[in-house]
Amino acid sequence: TRSNPLSANCTWGSERGMALLAMLGLLLVIFTGVLIGRLSLNDQARQRQQVTATSLTAVRDALVSYSLMANTDPRPPGSLPCPAQNRAGQPAVNPATGACLRLQGLVPYRVLGLAEPLDGRGNPLWYAPAAAFTGNANPPVTRRNSSTPSTLTLKNNAANQVETMAFVLLAANEPLPGQQPITAPLA
Repeated sequence: TRSNPLSANCTWGSERGMALLAMLGLLLVIFTGVLIGRLSLNDQARQRQQVTATSLTAVRDALVSYSLMANTDPRPPGSLPCPAQNRAGQPAVNPATGACLRLQGLVPYRVLGLAEPLDGRGNPLWYAPAAAFTGNANPPVTRRNSSTPSTLTLKNNAANQVETMAFVLLAANEPLPGQQPITAPLA
């Protein structure tokens, strides 16, 4: 008996259609997985940014409070603490002069009454006060306020404005290629 050539083509065509549907389903699953993964990464980045913003705000508020509370010898009103040299959080101060050992370092969170402030990646926050607002002012400043000249400036090129500030806070976030997180005291 002769087989029907049309029935053979129908079987082969339906197999091809099923394979096409299976590939389409697989592509849909892969696309959905990639989309969910990307949304998850965006959500993680948003959460890290929120943690960083919260830490920066807490430190800024604590530094302002510290400067307002400074009213005793040897700290005149408006004084800021010296930066910490390591993650222990104590200000690095020359005991004989009261001057900061350095003007850039980590947030001295212990004198601010804070837990160690970290960015969204778990790195410590950096802090740099202007010399005029610490014991490093030369000549010595007896009262610090908004009229105190500062050596820290921020220039906005678009508006051609220069603003002076009492301190700068920095969040390192993700290290650049080749950088390592801080684990040892600063040199």
